[in-house]
Amino acid sequence: ADGATLIRRLHGECLAVAAGSGHALPPQLVAAADTILGTPGSPLKASMLRDLERGARTEGEHILGDMHARATALGIDAPLLAAALAHVRVYEASRAAA
Repeated sequence: ADGATLIRRLHGECLAVAAGSGHALPPQLVAAADTILGTPGSPLKASMLRDLERGARTEGEHILGDMHARATALGIDAPLLAAALAHVRVYEASRAAA
């Protein structure tokens, strides 16, 4: 029930990191992404979700790790980004142990 709210907040954290890194997105792209992220029953899936579903290695460190490092360096509070990164790191650690 909270999925749409959480993904929009996570998207907001990533937008803040992008803007802080000098790569602010134009409002029309932010609005388009918001529509995609909030469409119930959308058939779209992130490639990282596809990796998780098939038990494959993810690009978690390359994507989430990089964004988290940038947020930290910029002093941007990004708790949802940190949580997502932690979850992917646990997943990757369990894959490595198996």
